Amino acid sequence: MIVSLIGTVLPAIIFAYAQNYINSASAGMLNSLTPIFTFLLGLIIYKNRWSNKSLIGIIIGLAGSYILLLPTNTHILQTKYSLLIILATLFYALSINTIKEKLYSLKPLDIAVISSFISFIIPVIFILNNDLSYSLNKINHNFTPFIYIIILGGICTSLAIVLFNYLIQKTSALFGSSTTYLIPVFAILWGTIDNEIINTHEIIGVIIILSGVFIMNYKKID
Repeated sequence: MIVSLIGTVLPAIIFAYAQNYINSASAGMLNSLTPIFTFLLGLIIYKNRWSNKSLIGIIIGLAGSYILLLPTNTHILQTKYSLLIILATLFYALSINTIKEKLYSLKPLDIAVISSFISFIIPVIFILNNDLSYSLNKINHNFTPFIYIIILGGICTSLAIVLFNYLIQKTSALFGSSTTYLIPVFAILWGTIDNEIINTHEIIGVIIILSGVFIMNYKKID
């Protein structure tokens, strides 16, 4: 239930809501905070080991997040919704730690199927409470967006969850969350394709965050 509700449903709602006010590139760059929260929650909840490198990495990462969140004169309100994205990364971190520490005996596909089934119950209740014919009518009048939602759910969520769970179980929660290195790269790439405005301080901020994440992970290679 933790992996399903906190790690899947709530972040999906938060991202969908926040991205009405901030662009996709910014949301993707903020995702780079996930490894930092993963380490912090692992340290607080599961008493994982820490080192000076980890502490330095956290400080650098948080400094980078501060720079990343600096509002421009024309986008002051974006900071408020950026904080929602950070909350979603915190939820991701809790889910990642739960998979590594509590679900290690389950197969990645089992975790994905069970958590997805629990997630499935919530929209079913929503649809039934809002009249099934109304929901079907909405789909009929918004069929193209509905196709993209299927792609988002089938490939970007379901398939990605199975692969991600496998990675976490075969390595560590911190290493698994560090796939976040690639998310800002693709977020900036897609944002550029969509003609989104990407500010210089955002690029600097995400580079600093990823530098902190690198330092945190470097102890795994020592």
